[in-house]
This record gives sequence, structure tokens and C-alpha cells, in this order.
Amino acid sequence: MSQLNEPKFKVIESHGNIEIREYEPLLVAEVRVEGERKEVKKCIFPLFG
Repeated sequence: MSQLNEPKFKVIESHGNIEIREYEPLLVAEVRVEGERKEVKKCIFPLFG
């Protein structure tokens, strides 16, 4: 599937295996299309080029 990059963050506090994090601002986009996956990939990925 898709590969995601983890946004940059700073750990504010830690409690055992729990972290309170502060993330840098980031931009999120969502695109919905219909069709076969192989064909959809051809038309969507150039949009993010």
C-alpha cells in the first residue's frame, strides 16, 4: 500500500511506554476516485508529483 513518513515531533513527557508528543505542523490531503486500482494510480500520482 502507501508509504507514510512519520511527521517530526518532540517528546514532551514519557511515562513508561507512553509518550506525550508535540508535532510540527503538517499538510494533509485526501483524494477520492473510483475505478480499478491500477488505472487510478496512473491518474492520481501525477497530481502529487
